[in-house]
Amino acid sequence: MPEAILSEPPVRIFHQSTTDCRMHWHSSLGILYLLAGKAHVTLDGQQYLMHEADVLLINPYELYSSELLGSSSMLFFSFSPAIVQTALAGLRFRCLSFLAQQKESARYDRLRAALASLFQAHLNAPSDPDLALLGRIYDVFYELKRNFCYASLPPSDDSHIYSILHYLNSHYMERISLATLAAQEHFSPNYLSQFFREKLGTTFTQYLNDIRLQHAFLELCITDKSVTAIALDNGFSRPDNFINRFQRKYAVTPNK
Repeated sequence: MPEAILSEPPVRIFHQSTTDCRMHWHSSLGILYLLAGKAHVTLDGQQYLMHEADVLLINPYELYSSELLGSSSMLFFSFSPAIVQTALAGLRFRCLSFLAQQKESARYDRLRAALASLFQAHLNAPSDPDLALLGRIYDVFYELKRNFCYASLPPSDDSHIYSILHYLNSHYMERISLATLAAQEHFSPNYLSQFFREKLGTTFTQYLNDIRLQHAFLELCITDKSVTAIALDNGFSRPDNFINRFQRKYAVTPNK
């Protein structure tokens, strides 16, 4: 488990030096900063290898896992939903330094410097957040907003998205339909279907199945449960449907 270095809002910083490959999701915005060694990371169904000094950002409600390899260590910056909502409401980011081209290195260097300054300020901060700490947080946000933003949603849409994603990431193992979710959010099914396509770039069914597949993938790797049990436990009513979707996504059967 990660060891908390400081736990006072508006930012928490965790140091991880032991392997923890569970799938996670948070309502807060997070940044992984690999201090030494290597790490295997899964984010949004894609697998990556991080090296020393690599940085990866995790948007709220994105499902991810991180596994340290060998003698490695990592910092995890978790920014409170309150300060993110105030400063970055409706913004989504793409920040994966290991995929960056050479011409993009300067912007990642600036982000690393901002994170290092924030970490130092955090270590020196009193029990109540002071202006120096808040200033370093907003330095990080400035770099994110200037260089890594890929989407901006109106505040009303933003609140709906967080409510929807929170529900799906919490209840993916249950029977969920577009109609029931639409009723819960006071939408028509047609509007909610369009909402997913326009705001999240996917369909309701695809998003829900991706969450289920990612959890099932992890269980296949770390448990001795049968394929049928894993399918049923992760919201698939029919094992054959799970197997077909799994093979299309990962190009391998669950048994393999």
